[in-house]
Amino acid sequence: MLVYRFSVGENNPASANDLRDNLCAQLMTKAEEQERSENIINRFRLRECAESIQNHFSGDQGAMKLVQTVRHCLNAEREILSQVENSAQPYYQQQMFHQSGPVDLNQILSDIAQEKIKCENALRLLQQKQEHFIIKYQDNAQTEQQINSGKCSREVLGKLQEKKRLLQNELTTLAQQLLNERLALADLLQNAINGMMEAQKIILEERLIEWKRAQQLHGNGYPDFQVGHLDVLQKWCEDLAVLTWSIRQQLKRLQLLRQQLPIALPTGKSDIVPGLLDQATQLLSQLITSTFVIESQPPQVLKKDARFSAKVRLLVGAKLSVHLNPPTVKATIISEEQARVLLRTVVGQDQRASHMSESCGDILNNSSTMEVQNNGQQQVLVVTFRNMALKRIKRAEKKGNETVTEEKFSILFQSSFTVGEGELVFQVWTLSLPVVVIVHGNQEPSATATVLWDNAFAQPARPPFAVPDEVLWPDLSRALNMKFTAAAGASLNKQHMDYLASKLFGVQEEYSNCLVKWSAFNKEPLSPRNFTFWEWFYNLLKLVKEWLHDLWKDGLIHGFVSKQQASNCLLNSGKPGTFMLRFSDSELGGLTISFLGSRQNGASDHVEVLALQPYSDKDFRIRGLADRVKDIPSLLWLYPDRKKEEAFLKHWGPDPSNAPSLDDGYVPTILVSVVPGIRTPEQERQQDAVQQTTQNSTFTPIQNAEGSISPQDLAFLESLDHFGEINDLNTMMDYNPCDIINANQFLYGPEESEGDPDHREVERMA
Repeated sequence: MLVYRFSVGENNPASANDLRDNLCAQLMTKAEEQERSENIINRFRLRECAESIQNHFSGDQGAMKLVQTVRHCLNAEREILSQVENSAQPYYQQQMFHQSGPVDLNQILSDIAQEKIKCENALRLLQQKQEHFIIKYQDNAQTEQQINSGKCSREVLGKLQEKKRLLQNELTTLAQQLLNERLALADLLQNAINGMMEAQKIILEERLIEWKRAQQLHGNGYPDFQVGHLDVLQKWCEDLAVLTWSIRQQLKRLQLLRQQLPIALPTGKSDIVPGLLDQATQLLSQLITSTFVIESQPPQVLKKDARFSAKVRLLVGAKLSVHLNPPTVKATIISEEQARVLLRTVVGQDQRASHMSESCGDILNNSSTMEVQNNGQQQVLVVTFRNMALKRIKRAEKKGNETVTEEKFSILFQSSFTVGEGELVFQVWTLSLPVVVIVHGNQEPSATATVLWDNAFAQPARPPFAVPDEVLWPDLSRALNMKFTAAAGASLNKQHMDYLASKLFGVQEEYSNCLVKWSAFNKEPLSPRNFTFWEWFYNLLKLVKEWLHDLWKDGLIHGFVSKQQASNCLLNSGKPGTFMLRFSDSELGGLTISFLGSRQNGASDHVEVLALQPYSDKDFRIRGLADRVKDIPSLLWLYPDRKKEEAFLKHWGPDPSNAPSLDDGYVPTILVSVVPGIRTPEQERQQDAVQQTTQNSTFTPIQNAEGSISPQDLAFLESLDHFGEINDLNTMMDYNPCDIINANQFLYGPEESEGDPDHREVERMA
């Protein structure tokens, strides 16, 4: 509405002036409100803002400019919010979560409450009038009895007959009023029922389904799921349950009044009260059975014999006093087929009950009693299973090439209780999210793939636990990004996603229309590897979660980059010592360091992109990645041009030189990473300087045919006592440089040792 008004004012000077003046007036009003508080700074700022707007946007042109500016800001804000909402929610979530548009559920419930009050008042008046009618009716019957007794005089008889006539007229009027008010009350109750149906549809088919869907996506790392949202749902459900129960009781009272004083309906008018009573009962039953929910799901990858927990909650239990006779909840594990049979609407109650008693395994500690707890916001009726354990599982026959980690089960929670002093008995049950049962840890990656695929692509109201066999890559990429972000603390970018897509489809320009089959995702090995796409991705996800979380979150790991892409980037940088941290293509759960370095090749050094042997989980248990980067002097610049010290300093461990001695007197030691055969850029510069010096100098007795003494060796010689004596001897002797014996001819032949004697000056070594 605000955007619309500013759009109207954009080309309308009068409207624009009104909007500007109203805005300034609102700011001044807000400033005056601040005068009554201690927030003096806000008061001055609001006044200053109002005066600035009034001065800067004065006149018609200024007012229209203000409208254009504000409209642009509002549209930009709306666009940003729209982009955030669309990027945060998968396509199916966007369609499902917002299909009904914004609805003020609190207002709907408030309107129903007002209808209930109207019905209560009308029912009270109706009861009073009916009681008055009955009194008049009895008075009329007594009058008629007196008339028929024959014991009255003529004068008394005349008075009695007149009284009877008046009473009958009054009774006729009262009867008509009662009939009209009954019909009017039925209409009021009908409106209340309609309102409850609307509210219940929104709560159960939209809001509760949204919460359950978010809970399922939370298994893939969906960030916006909050268990606390269930408290809001419970408040709505409790309010609706109380209203439904009250309306149902009003209908029953109306039924009783009609039974006490039957009045025939006019011709063509149908009796809606019995149907309304049935509707109210059905609404209450649906509300109670649908709000028996799993607050905390059991683990979706369930290991046999391992302890697990779950928490079940009845959203309307506290308000309907179910806790006065605490119900017991039982948990059993059922197969996918048993879950399908349980949910088929064509199955009768007896047949459904028989299927609810079946199970395909044994769970220890699977029975507990619900109790009322205070969660700080409200009273909740819950039961917590803390120490359940699956002791036995019976698997179905395999379908084709289906593996055990593709077989889905579900934990069935069921209970029964009464409402209204035993008036209504309810059988309630709910199914957990799909569960994959494993017996060994090496089955966990494949089981997790089954769970991720099911959580991501389950459709509302599906038969358990049907999912598509192939999906579009953008949909799968969102699921992978969600899972990785939850584990690593930072999301994947488009470059990462394109690289992941290339693992499945090869390098392409566009992947938006590519379809991914389940078999390609988790059953068929990547070419030319012996592991699947999911196994490769899962092991990297696990590596980042356990060892590289902070480094990934700080953007220090490039990660999903091909070896060729990394090489191109490093070569283009042209700076030796530049490095990149990327995930290995060939090893599961491996991270390698690619860097631009120099490796000795015979007599020369060759600059090229080198890749260190990938590090794995075992390596990081010994020494962290940041410290390993610190150990290697060849690594200077994190691609593209960030200094290693600047990037990794806060992730480095303590300096081992400052480590205190152990209690037993020993000095602790550490392991460091060493890369043999690799020259650091500093070593290359020193070598270049030495070679340059050699090229610019003449032959001396301390030179050999290959080069000169290094500065380090020269410093060593200077430190020797005999070196000074050699210098003294050199200065005292009278000799001709040409007389110096050249020993090189004996080592390398006369050709290599020949040279112009005039240019072979003796270099003093003092």
